[in-house]
Amino acid sequence: MIKRRIVMGLLALGTIGGFAAGFASMSCHARGGREEWKDRVAEVCVRAAKNVDAEKAQAPEGTK
Repeated sequence: MIKRRIVMGLLALGTIGGFAAGFASMSCHARGGREEWKDRVAEVCVRAAKNVDAEKAQAPEGTK
């Protein structure tokens, strides 16, 4: 009976510790990922603006 309680207690502590480690890891990865995401969005916006400028330069004179 006591062994069962000890095993259940250890399993509960392991579960709580595992969740805590997982949340800490997600928090750590989210900080770096946010900056990378901002850089990627900026690159996409710049590329889109360049494409619009290139299309306007190639358009016939009356449609600009």
